[in-house]
This record gives sequence, structure tokens and C-alpha cells, in this order.
Amino acid sequence: MTLAEMRQLLQSFLDEDGIRRPDSVLNESINDGYVLVSMLTQAHEVTRTLRLPPGRAFYYLPSDFFLPVSVYIQNNIRLQPTRIGELDLLYDNWFLSGTTGTPVYYFTVGALTNRPQLWLYPKPQDVTMLTITYAAIPKRMNSDGDIPRIPAEYHLTLVWWAFAWELLKERGFEMLEKTVRQFNLFVESVMKLRDYIYNRTPDRDVQTVPWDLTSFEKKLHKLKGGSLWSPKEQSQSLPSQPL
Repeated sequence: MTLAEMRQLLQSFLDEDGIRRPDSVLNESINDGYVLVSMLTQAHEVTRTLRLPPGRAFYYLPSDFFLPVSVYIQNNIRLQPTRIGELDLLYDNWFLSGTTGTPVYYFTVGALTNRPQLWLYPKPQDVTMLTITYAAIPKRMNSDGDIPRIPAEYHLTLVWWAFAWELLKERGFEMLEKTVRQFNLFVESVMKLRDYIYNRTPDRDVQTVPWDLTSFEKKLHKLKGGSLWSPKEQSQSLPSQPL
């Protein structure tokens, strides 16, 4: 679906509850869903080939970098993901050493900033061609003809998010139960997409943590038990188990 088609569908859902919102607001909610879905599922993948000069410990990555999927050098040598603490255990003073050679390990820092970094150890001894596939933060859709870069059958997921979000903003806790139902549809769709992406590429270097739906619902119900609700409404609405 295009941005215009998703927006029209979203507005038709909101019309049922008497909610009218400007196109710009609906676009923002859909785009927020696009970014969130991409982060939760790693569905928006990008592959880039970089030419690395020798002797450097780290190299800057594109600003849309989120999480690595795989890193290869010289086309067929796959680097091993690691952490700073693991390198500390494997190699004394690796950070200050001038060790060069064929890189074996990598880690990334600075995701969601303008200057994410890819660190290699050992440092490349020669000019090295590196190919990295990573989960990216997508560009926000601005034109009505823009199409989200996730599988087409999951475009509706963005509408589910926007619908739940607009209900919560416009009707607050008056329509909490419907908002939760819509959010459940969103989460179920996200989990299916996440499984599809992970089954397609099972040997991913980094995987995201599954969404904790139960915790989210408890938080919503806890807020519902606040001053906006009478004691009678609280007793009817709050779960029987302590939060």
C-alpha cells in the first residue's frame, strides 16, 4: 500500500468513532509505526559495500544503521560479532595495541546517532573491501506515493499502530479496551513479521528482544486505575492479580 492508501484506510477506521484528523497528523502516526515496526522486526534491511583504508580501529557507518545482520570482508570471510568485554578477556590491551592483520572480530556502537561506528580487530593491514548487511531505520514517507520497504502483506501493521495511537490520543481511557484490542492486532502482526524475517535469515548476528505485551497491558490498566476513574470503575476494570 502507498502512504495515501494507508492514510485513507486509517481515516475510515477513525470515522467509525467520530474522529477526524488532518492528513499530516495521520501521516506522522503511520510513519511512527513504520519506524517502530522496522526496529522491532529488523524488516528494513540494507546492504552496503565499504572500502576501508588500512590501520584504523573503527570506521563510520551510514546514519540509518540500527543493528548488524552480517559483516563480510573480501566477499566471503565472515567476521565474528563480539563485545568490548569479550575482547578484553581475549586480548590484553587490545584497544591500545597497534595490532594489524586480517580482521576477525567486530562490534558496533552509536546506533540511533548520526555517527554510528564499526570497530574491527585486528585493524586491517591493507585496504579492505567490507560488505555489511544491517537492519536500518527507514526514511519517513513524505509523498502520497511512497511505499514502506517491508513485505507488502504487513503494510496493514502500520495502520494498526496508527489506529491504536490515534484512539489513545483522542479518546484517552474512555476507549481503552478498544485501544488494547487494536494494539494486540499490531503486536500479533509484528511478531509474525519478526518470525518471517528471522526464518528467512536465521544466522543473524543480532536479534531484537520480543515485545512484552503482557507488561504493556498491565501498564495501561494501571493508568486506567488512576484519578480519571471512579472506585467502582476501577474495581470493574483492573485485573484481579496485583501489578
